Amino acid sequence: MIQIIKEDGNNKLIYNNGNIILDLNGKKRNIGYITGKKNDWTLVLTRNRKDHMMRVNNSYGICYDLLVHCRQAGIEKLKIVDDIEEFNVPLNYAIDKGKFMHFLKQGFEKQLFIELPDLRIWN
Repeated sequence: MIQIIKEDGNNKLIYNNGNIILDLNGKKRNIGYITGKKNDWTLVLTRNRKDHMMRVNNSYGICYDLLVHCRQAGIEKLKIVDDIEEFNVPLNYAIDKGKFMHFLKQGFEKQLFIELPDLRIWN
């Protein structure tokens, strides 16, 4: 099943058979997937610390619209897996604790950044 979660001009956030795909001006990338059983779903995001860590504040950025959509769909868990650690974070905690950044000029979506010390509470 393919579902457009959010569409903003040429940018789309797409759910496709469990995979979450971000389409920024025609450039598609898989940013995560949903796993689990009904009423116990988990949003899983894989990161590489060298490439994805925001160095200024040691945080990972996550598409805000994706988090909100998952919460509305009843998903309560977020798992972030990087090349060093794994974090199992309540979705509401991530939304409440994160700080907004929006890189409009670069063409990126609104992102919520969660700092590593806040994630480490949940590993």
